Amino acid sequence: MKRYLLIGDGSSPHLVKWGKELVKHLDLYLFSFKAISEEMSLYIDRDKIFSLNRLINQKGGNFSVINSIYILNRFIQYVNPEIVNPHYITSNGFMAVLIKKLYRYPYKIISSCWGSDILVTPEKNFLYKKITRYILGNSDLITSDSFYMTDRIISLSPNARVLTFPFGVEKLPPKREKDPNLFFSNRMLKKNYNIDKIIIAFAEYLKINGDAKLIIANDGYLKDELIDLINMLKLNNNVKFVGFLSKDEQEDIYSRASFYISIPDSDSTSVSLLEAMSHGCIPIVSNIPANREWVNDGENGFFFTNSFKNINISTAILEKMMDRNRKIIEEKGIWEKNIKEFVRVIYEM
Repeated sequence: MKRYLLIGDGSSPHLVKWGKELVKHLDLYLFSFKAISEEMSLYIDRDKIFSLNRLINQKGGNFSVINSIYILNRFIQYVNPEIVNPHYITSNGFMAVLIKKLYRYPYKIISSCWGSDILVTPEKNFLYKKITRYILGNSDLITSDSFYMTDRIISLSPNARVLTFPFGVEKLPPKREKDPNLFFSNRMLKKNYNIDKIIIAFAEYLKINGDAKLIIANDGYLKDELIDLINMLKLNNNVKFVGFLSKDEQEDIYSRASFYISIPDSDSTSVSLLEAMSHGCIPIVSNIPANREWVNDGENGFFFTNSFKNINISTAILEKMMDRNRKIIEEKGIWEKNIKEFVRVIYEM
């Protein structure tokens, strides 16, 4: 089996998903600047994991991480990997390329893009764009979770070899009876995700359907401001904040909710969107390129237009939408299937 080193956030549920599948096919090691989740430790042997347990800036340009280059290099010497797979281009990807160049290692680099490292960071200034192009240009393979992001990668590095596949879900969950009045939002409480617009539109929708309920999960720096908005609009009986949820708690709400709301200004393929669709939730999403790869307005979901009035259609049509979404995920959104194709490409490198 190929010796394969992941460099990423060992506490991230997304990286856990990668680790859980890759360990089936590769001799897997992990280096993390942050803590390692208990779940990750179940899949990778402790002697194959190294964690600095440090908080680093995930917005790119993490020059403070260079102080740890010696430690990462020692771990690379210990592993002697054939492939190094950094997750998040402008931090871990920079480290992987820099060390390879400094120490002239022969390992191949597979850089995995997560969204803002390609869609946001390179646009901040010339230096960020130059660093991103440098990393992409020195990667043997790049993974992208949407064709929209792949196009951006190619625009930055025309000769890049990119493999496009969504993070996907582990399996198609069982079908359950839905609450026709339950809406769910679980994106971060940050400006990009427009939770305030969701709340304002929901307040208007309650004039049409007073039985509607909205559950808002996750956390972020706008939480207090959003709670004040709910209080001002007198929505306490219909809108509930539940904070950060465990996987099982989130799955339970997906299974009961009829509608899932995600309206970021900028995003790649959202794992939570695919999770919601796998449970048959009808997505109400922003009309951005990554969402258009999964949602056709009026066919299996709706584009958000500052209102929820367009969702008032018959129960029979809603049920057809729910079944259609489950079928879409079954056909192209199962993670185990997608990772097998990725592994096949790895062994051909």
